[in-house]
Amino acid sequence: MDILGVSLIGWVLATIGFMAVGFVWYGPLFGKKWMELNGFTPESFEGANMTLTMVKGVINSAVMAAFIGYVLVAVDASGLVAHLKWAFLLWLGFSATSQALAHIWERQPLKLTLIHWSNNLVGFLLAGLIFALI
Repeated sequence: MDILGVSLIGWVLATIGFMAVGFVWYGPLFGKKWMELNGFTPESFEGANMTLTMVKGVINSAVMAAFIGYVLVAVDASGLVAHLKWAFLLWLGFSATSQALAHIWERQPLKLTLIHWSNNLVGFLLAGLIFALI
């Protein structure tokens, strides 16, 4: 089943992929460094509505996955290399540049920006891979 030419299964899998990458990135891989660079402590999260936070994360991931899928259809990407190329270009043109603004204007530490960049780059490439294989 497709929506605007985008595979519904691909969209769901890419959404899950974004969430899984984020779980690994901001958990076991870079979680401690991410918390340190943000000035967070375990106590910072006490009383936080993590259910609402996760829902927002899923919605964000679903929108990114849907947009990537739609662009891949619109540009008629064919084959794995084309899907990965377009996923990279979408990341570079939209995600990386938007995230760079926090570093440029808000003085976000470069290390934190790199954590965010790499998380989204892997997520975008994974979504490209998923859509190529579906």
